[in-house]
Amino acid sequence: MTTLTTATVVSPGWCQRGDDSDPSEASSSDSDETMSTSSSGSCAALLTLPPLLLPVSRGMTFNEQVRVLPIPPIEDFTHEQLYRKYTNRFELRENKARNKREYEFDGHDWRNATEENAMAICPLSGELLHPAHL
Repeated sequence: MTTLTTATVVSPGWCQRGDDSDPSEASSSDSDETMSTSSSGSCAALLTLPPLLLPVSRGMTFNEQVRVLPIPPIEDFTHEQLYRKYTNRFELRENKARNKREYEFDGHDWRNATEENAMAICPLSGELLHPAHL
């Protein structure tokens, strides 16, 4: 086993994939984790995390000191506020068409989605441009 320089978290249920695949046959998309089989034969995943990102506990806690703010009814918003807050059907249709084109470009697989570092930058607006639109 390789010596790790950062903290290691062992999670026994990590590699339950829903199939009978061998954890040693992990795909290249699992580059952040190292799969291994323990001596008892159960699947375990070793995930290396920086020390500050280690989970403190497996429970959930709530902050007892909260500030409650009333949510105004929709009738209290101005037309401009509503226009900024909600997407109209025309903009929604444009977004849907853009998303479908990008999804098709990425091979209809969300795992192959184009990352920001592979996108072009618009010289006028500075926005990221998906390669599907170039």
